[in-house]
Amino acid sequence: MAKNVALSNEVIEFLERHKKGDESYSDVIKRLAEGSEKPNWRDALGLWKDDNEFDKIFDDIIKSRLSSKRRVIKW
Repeated sequence: MAKNVALSNEVIEFLERHKKGDESYSDVIKRLAEGSEKPNWRDALGLWKDDNEFDKIFDDIIKSRLSSKRRVIKW
């Protein structure tokens, strides 16, 4: 039996990011709610595909590494 449910745009975007293949929103919700799957790092691939946030985070990491100074230990 099908029911109509109102979802916020944020939730719809979340479901879109987690869809696999031709899954319906119901399939995605059921899969995520069951929690039977082990987390897989491959599922995260492409989530930042068109997002400037990834570039900012990567730049911050590089800047942090370049600005760190090695401490010289004298014996």
